[in-house]
Amino acid sequence: MMKKGHPTVVLVHDVFHRAALSQAKGLQMPDLRICVFPQSASIDPEELEVEKAVRVVAQIQELLR
Repeated sequence: MMKKGHPTVVLVHDVFHRAALSQAKGLQMPDLRICVFPQSASIDPEELEVEKAVRVVAQIQELLR
C-alpha cells in the first residue's frame, strides 16, 4: 500500500520490533512507519490497558502526519 501512495503504519508488539525492522529492511522499505506497543500481561489492570491504547493511537496519528 505504501508503494501505491497510501499512508501506511505497521503495528507490532514490542517483542517483534527488531524483527519488523529487519523485515522492512529486507523488503527494501527502510522508511516503513512502525508503531510499537507493549505486549499485555494477563495481570495488567484494565486502566493500564486503556492507557496503552491511548498512547498507541497517539503514536499512529503522529506517524501518519
